[in-house]
Amino acid sequence: MADETYNTLLSGFKNPPQEARPRVWYHWMNGNVTSDGIEKDLRWMKEAGIGGFHNFDVGFPVQQVVPERLVFMTPGWKSAYARMTDLVGEYCFEMGVSSAPGWSQSGGPWVKPEQAMKKLVWSETVIHSDGKEHCYELREIPSATGAIQNSKIVGLSYSHESVTPDYSQQVGVVAFRLPDDYRTLSDIGVKITSSGGEFDIAKLTDGDIATSMLLPYPQDNSDPWIQYEFDEPQSFCALTVSGGSTRDLFSPDAKAERTLWASDDGKEFRRVCDIEQSGTFQMTKSFGKTTSKYFRFSFHNPNRDGNAGGWDIMAMYPMYVQFLSMAKSSLLCGRLHMPLTFLKPLKKERMK
Repeated sequence: MADETYNTLLSGFKNPPQEARPRVWYHWMNGNVTSDGIEKDLRWMKEAGIGGFHNFDVGFPVQQVVPERLVFMTPGWKSAYARMTDLVGEYCFEMGVSSAPGWSQSGGPWVKPEQAMKKLVWSETVIHSDGKEHCYELREIPSATGAIQNSKIVGLSYSHESVTPDYSQQVGVVAFRLPDDYRTLSDIGVKITSSGGEFDIAKLTDGDIATSMLLPYPQDNSDPWIQYEFDEPQSFCALTVSGGSTRDLFSPDAKAERTLWASDDGKEFRRVCDIEQSGTFQMTKSFGKTTSKYFRFSFHNPNRDGNAGGWDIMAMYPMYVQFLSMAKSSLLCGRLHMPLTFLKPLKKERMK
């Protein structure tokens, strides 16, 4: 009896039933698939003892390695998919299917822009009122498809359309009275210097994060920086920055690769705060009220460490800065002080 049980277990382990065999992920990466490749993949799964798979059509920016990339739901893609399902039946596999391309589970080229996932965007218009009722023309809002504001999606081309659609829809208009002592950085008067490149306060605070300015890495491998110099000491407690790397999609850790420094004489600097990576291109950070004549933003230079820990992809790319502003209140930081916020071009709005 013991020998019979042992032999049954051994036989089942060597040749397990279908329901006991492992299942695997089977990703089609951004259309990099062919019918020949599918046949080889599934044949290997069968020979390796795999019992099935979950097919996932992934819209992810990877290099094209096939002669013709098969875009989701095109005739070529459907033909390859039909061949895969034929082999599933031939090999007695169990197959799971993802409901849509990419990671969203809700996307596809048939989805109209107004039906797709959306982001909240804003624009602002500062109005100097005389207390009377007037009609004002408000600034248009960003309508670009991308991570934030007017930044456009990059790296992905997973649609039948060659042009990514633009779309915007009104949500509302919000107005509030600015403090009597409110002044922009331009109003205060600031001198901009940097370790390299050419910057001015207008471009650094215009809210346009689709247009970049190059901040080159110094030849001595020190950290590149941008400095704000004021005639008189100024107090700030928040900043907004767009520039530098974003947090990796699959990494929960945010590196502190930007730093704000302050100085009274422009020579000796003290650290105010580190600015961690964000999941998007623009980040706002509050810090304790700091008063100084000089504020310097430094960006970590990956070449500074000699890449001792291995290859650093950021060392291969130049540093670009899109937006850099400070505020005396965290509620008025950069483009976050929104006297008027709307999500659709609104030509005229009656406001007192």
